[in-house]
Amino acid sequence: MRRHARPAVRREGPCASENRDFIAARCKIEDGGAALERYRRKIIEQCFPARGEGKLNPGEARKAFRDYRRATRNVPGAAELLMT
Repeated sequence: MRRHARPAVRREGPCASENRDFIAARCKIEDGGAALERYRRKIIEQCFPARGEGKLNPGEARKAFRDYRRATRNVPGAAELLMT
């Protein structure tokens, strides 16, 4: 029987906020609109950063979309994120 490894949960550093966002969306701690906006900001930040010229990073944008879809399982919200 094959054992599945648990994903590592980081409590500090750059991934800590990503974990917090994912868990909040998965457990529905906040309403769906707040989670959608948080992931939308992540996607927009990859194309249009607040400072300097944007370095297009489609991998990070795809990761934010995948994380939202996995966390919420909200098809209309995922479709709306695709239109961002």
